[in-house]
Amino acid sequence: MKKPRAGHIIFTTPRYHSSAELFDQFKQNAMEVRYNTTYQLMKDFIDEYNLGRIVSVNQVILSTAILDYFEDISRLKKFHEMDQANSIKSYAYLVFWILRRKPLQVIDMSDIMEMGDEAEKLSAQIRALSNINERFILQFLCNYLSTTDTSKGRVIGNGKIGINSFVEMLLYYITYRHFDPQSLEMIIFAFCAGQIYENMEQDISGLFHPYDWK
Repeated sequence: MKKPRAGHIIFTTPRYHSSAELFDQFKQNAMEVRYNTTYQLMKDFIDEYNLGRIVSVNQVILSTAILDYFEDISRLKKFHEMDQANSIKSYAYLVFWILRRKPLQVIDMSDIMEMGDEAEKLSAQIRALSNINERFILQFLCNYLSTTDTSKGRVIGNGKIGINSFVEMLLYYITYRHFDPQSLEMIIFAFCAGQIYENMEQDISGLFHPYDWK
């Protein structure tokens, strides 16, 4: 599969006054790799749910989100005098800027509107499209929070009530609540810390209250 172009116009524009400094610090190739990886994940998400005629990735917006991400990581590294941000920080800041910029765009509702005689299904589809970026991020985060050790099963999607409630609450939170990279970082960190209980006989997932929302 041919790799998508990495929003070359955006990465070489003076829109960001510190672009030259960013390129020196991270190298443009690193930005393009991050862009290409994120772009492909979005395309895979669109294909998985057969949304190719309804949703597209706006490459200009995605490129801007990637630059915003690198700007923040640059400031973070300077402030804390560290060589590299850990993966939790990286995910938190990338998630924040994707949700802030919303590169997944609804481009054509005609296929959805043809379901006019199925009002309930139509309403559900429209609701899902209204927070399509949040639903992509939910899948993105769940994949990150899932264990890579298949012998233990996946932490996300293991069927436990508490875990399912966490996923539902996470979607609600990123859709309707105020958040910033720091709060997202804490959510991810807290969940990763909780994974220690997956190796214990006691199942504490039931301590989470079921969280239902429409």
